[in-house]
Amino acid sequence: MLDDYESPEEILSQHLDGIIYHIEQGMFSRRDLEYLHKKTITKLNETLDDGTPKNYLNLDQGKTAYSKILDTGITAQEALEYVASCYGKDKDWVEEVKNNNYLHAKEVVKSHTNHPVQKAMVKDGTFRPKALSYSKTPNHQLRELHSQRKLHSTLNELKGTTNLLSDKVGDLEVQTVIADVNINTVLDLLGIDHLTSKEKASKLKAKGITQKKISEYLGVSLKTIKRWWGSL
Repeated sequence: MLDDYESPEEILSQHLDGIIYHIEQGMFSRRDLEYLHKKTITKLNETLDDGTPKNYLNLDQGKTAYSKILDTGITAQEALEYVASCYGKDKDWVEEVKNNNYLHAKEVVKSHTNHPVQKAMVKDGTFRPKALSYSKTPNHQLRELHSQRKLHSTLNELKGTTNLLSDKVGDLEVQTVIADVNINTVLDLLGIDHLTSKEKASKLKAKGITQKKISEYLGVSLKTIKRWWGSL
């Protein structure tokens, strides 16, 4: 039985002979040839050296791994291990399928067009579809997706930090306006226009106004206000 086994090289040779014949007969379009090429490569790699069928990541498994990375940001290895747990596979299966040929890359990417995270990545420019769609192995696609997803998360964190800093700056501006209003109100209510600068400073100090603000509003140097401070 072993003597009847065709090696991958023999299989490829037979397929190529068949393709050449049909090309000569004008029976194939360019699109047909691309499809046949993919099928030939799949056929070439469908067995291990000892004749054992090779394992490949199928479309549903590919979608599951891809979705998991989009949803959680886990690594390619973790995503494949998650798929293995979902489909009752072991770690040896993961190590085998991750670097085998992968013909579902484009379809997997396309199937996630409406996924909220992928849409957000498209919007902020962190999504690179070609790098994902033309991946030759599951590991290649999932590692690339993890990298893009991580960049997306980092960008959002930076945006969040920027917004937080902007809010703090806005709060400080509001507090400054309030402080300005308070000092003007104090000046108006106290009716201290007729007092000396030192007397005005004393009144303002009693209301909790800072040395710097008193200096600004009275037009007196901060050094002078500090010298007066103990006696106000």
